[in-house]
Amino acid sequence: MILKKREKVISVICLATVVAATLYNLILEPAYKKWSVVNEEINAKKLLLEKSRALLRKKEVLQKDLTRLQSATANYGNIEQYAAKVLWQLEKLSQKVEGVQITSFTPLPVKDEKDYQILEIQVNFDSSINGLVKFVYNLTKTGYLLNIERLQIDNNFDTPAVLKNQVLVSTVFMTSGEKK
Repeated sequence: MILKKREKVISVICLATVVAATLYNLILEPAYKKWSVVNEEINAKKLLLEKSRALLRKKEVLQKDLTRLQSATANYGNIEQYAAKVLWQLEKLSQKVEGVQITSFTPLPVKDEKDYQILEIQVNFDSSINGLVKFVYNLTKTGYLLNIERLQIDNNFDTPAVLKNQVLVSTVFMTSGEKK
């Protein structure tokens, strides 16, 4: 069978297209995907290395903070005594700020970690906007390492000047004085 010149060109183009598609699908695309995955892994490891270097540079400061945390909670025999002291401090803070009325405290179950415990307390209170701001500010400035995890503000339609607030406060209690 004798092919005409036009048919030969079409056959060569089709054959070249099949070879190019096969080359792309079997070699180039998998290689590019593998290269992309490896590149992402390298970038993630670089980021982890930078974070580790930053922590290493702050090692002495972090060690001092750990020692301070351990000594701050060492005065309290157990988590229950520490929780009572934190609740007392929250009540005292609310009394200092004008326009804040705590309606309830709800201590949540203690979360146990390796060398410390996390105590979370849900505090419901009514306040004016100024009282809310002062209370939250004072909350973060206590010596009990309190951290605000969540703050929810609801408007009371009956009395618009009074806000119904809910704040989730957490703190850390060091369970052992040992350093790792």
